[in-house]
Amino acid sequence: MKKQKGKNQKWEFTRKDYRKYQFTVKEAAKYLLEGAVICAAVDYLFYQSLLVLLFMLPLPVLFLKIQKKKCIVRQKRNLNYQFRDALKLPSSSFSFYESPHGLKIATVGKGHGFGMSQWTAQEMAKDGKNYEEILQYFYEGTELHHIDE
Repeated sequence: MKKQKGKNQKWEFTRKDYRKYQFTVKEAAKYLLEGAVICAAVDYLFYQSLLVLLFMLPLPVLFLKIQKKKCIVRQKRNLNYQFRDALKLPSSSFSFYESPHGLKIATVGKGHGFGMSQWTAQEMAKDGKNYEEILQYFYEGTELHHIDE
């Protein structure tokens, strides 16, 4: 992100720390409520005791921490894909190393360019694409038909 301090001053660059994730109030409330519902369901199904439910009260906070770790992994994975796409790298498995000529990027593996990538298909599905859109993305010009027996 770039910010300019003043008219004649230099640009200041800020860096986002992808090792951290800050929940919005809505996200935190959602995950805490989900954790509380899970605790209440477990208590109702197995114990039906108010005392056990009181002991389970800290568990929604633990559930929130687990969700935070998942969000951090997701944002790192998305950053990795964005970097790969921006530099048109053949693989999303890459590393950096220093050479006498400067910084180099080494990729491991190379997609064959044929067929469907399970990872891309999964991300498209998470983004709300249906199976027809996903198949059309990987197999352009393909037509789907119902086959009657």
